[in-house]
Amino acid sequence: APIDDQGLYQVDIDPATGSDKLGNFSIAPDINLGDQVLPPFPDGKYSVNTTGEVDKLTIDFNDRDAHDELYSQVKATWNEGTGPGTGDRGHTGIYELPVDATTGAFGTAGTPAAEGYIMQAALAPWGGYLTWYAFNINAETAAKKADVKNPLTDITGPAGTPDGNIDGVDMIAYMHMDNLATAGGKTALGMPYSVLVDSSDPTAPAPRNDSDHDMDISGGAATIAAGGKMTYVFSTGTCFPHNETITFTADFERVE
Repeated sequence: APIDDQGLYQVDIDPATGSDKLGNFSIAPDINLGDQVLPPFPDGKYSVNTTGEVDKLTIDFNDRDAHDELYSQVKATWNEGTGPGTGDRGHTGIYELPVDATTGAFGTAGTPAAEGYIMQAALAPWGGYLTWYAFNINAETAAKKADVKNPLTDITGPAGTPDGNIDGVDMIAYMHMDNLATAGGKTALGMPYSVLVDSSDPTAPAPRNDSDHDMDISGGAATIAAGGKMTYVFSTGTCFPHNETITFTADFERVE
């Protein structure tokens, strides 16, 4: 049964007396909504408690309808839909994530909010935050790696020699060399290499850390050039598909 199951749950009434039949409780399909009420496999369980002052019926079962591997136990054909309501897979919608009170970034714990910073270890040169400067360097790394005419190569690693990876470290070295030569290079997003990388020490180029303030776009290119922490905003709910098996426990009590 779907989680919003609308089957017809009722006590079976004796038409001769107008009273409910002792011990009878019916769960029937609503013909206007489809034919499924309880799942068609026999691993559920039920119990009837008639002791004390309350009669109670308990039904436990698993619903496999939204799990692609377990679906074959229910029906034969799985329909992989591309959006909510278009297939058999379940979807979850979110518009908030936990935000850490100290860092202001999304995390595993905190107060749910629709906006926050993004932090990860790979962004350590920028205080761990995804900033405008960090975004430019990472975007430029991807663009230069894919440049068929002049692709970015494995220039340097932590020890100053090629390390087998083509990443942001190589991009910073590339920008540094450009700064020393012409200081005219820009990212695909229009940010000058000379702003993103500090080349004052020719032996130790370093990315400029712009995580001490928020990005300001109010003044256009002039304020954007100062960089800053970027805020991710859920402007609308985000839905994503998943597999789910729902465990139902339903209790029905007799009300006199």
